[in-house]
Amino acid sequence: MGINRNFEVKASSEVGAAGGSSITFVNRDHKGLVLTIDNTAESGTNPTVTVTISGVDDTGDTWTILASTALAAQAVTTLTVCPGSTPAANVVTDLPLPRRWKASWAIGGTDTPKVTFRIGGAYVG
Repeated sequence: MGINRNFEVKASSEVGAAGGSSITFVNRDHKGLVLTIDNTAESGTNPTVTVTISGVDDTGDTWTILASTALAAQAVTTLTVCPGSTPAANVVTDLPLPRRWKASWAIGGTDTPKVTFRIGGAYVG
């Protein structure tokens, strides 16, 4: 079993309506993952950010493992993917973390919404 390891998924920066995604990470012997989204600033009308953790197969196709709700307030939110966890809608799943995974983010709202946020993570087990 691997040791816990912290890493940065997305550096803090402003993101507009186009959203984005991380690189594809390679999970080496960890059973799970905890991601922390730190939403620090917003502009536009009703701006939100939704973060999705996806598995990535050998061809680059993805499938959703866990998706947050639309995060509107300037706050810190944690998403957990780990066997043995108690599932909670949009924040925790008891699925194992696959060998390859990535995070993506979508921005919502009107009047040119923009959100400044950072995503950090730690492997579990």
